[in-house]
Amino acid sequence: MRQLWVDFNEVDKRDHLTSLAEFAEKGVVLALGQTILVGDDDGNLCSALVTDLSDDGLVGLTLDMGTFTQDGARTAVAI
Repeated sequence: MRQLWVDFNEVDKRDHLTSLAEFAEKGVVLALGQTILVGDDDGNLCSALVTDLSDDGLVGLTLDMGTFTQDGARTAVAI
């Protein structure tokens, strides 16, 4: 289960991504240097390192793309 919602379409070439602290699941406390599980509404998940926490709620992340998984049950396939 994800700890923080992210939009994987926003990942840059260095596997960096930002999200908002308000998108953290209930009870999750974010901390600088913490490794968390991020995911989207399609069931995609990835491990990420919290690299920045700003006062305005912006969360900087570095993804470990080697841990990226997709929920195949929800993946649309065109034939």
